[in-house]
Amino acid sequence: MKMIRIVLALLGAVVLTCACERSTSVGAAGRHSDGATDPEAGDEVVDAATPSAEELCRTSGGTVTTASCCLSVPASFPDTCLVGACGCAPASSRTIPTCDCPGGCFSPGLGCVAR
Repeated sequence: MKMIRIVLALLGAVVLTCACERSTSVGAAGRHSDGATDPEAGDEVVDAATPSAEELCRTSGGTVTTASCCLSVPASFPDTCLVGACGCAPASSRTIPTCDCPGGCFSPGLGCVAR
């Protein structure tokens, strides 16, 4: 019984570490997982067939709105499934387009997803 608890604790630590790595790498890389980029920032769209974040928001049931998000967020429509993108102090924030998903969160590349 004691061995099972140890194995489950280690498995939980691995899962938690993987989740933290994903949130750190997505924020640090500044790229959406759908391959699209932010035209306002001067980036080019990688694949014209790939829907924009705004299109994904609307087609998945979300509403385009604005929010005060951290200056470190590199593009519009941040991943609201991750903690912290729009949680900075007003002096360290800017207003950018976001997606309001009823009953869920917005994931670039997927659109609105249930929590």
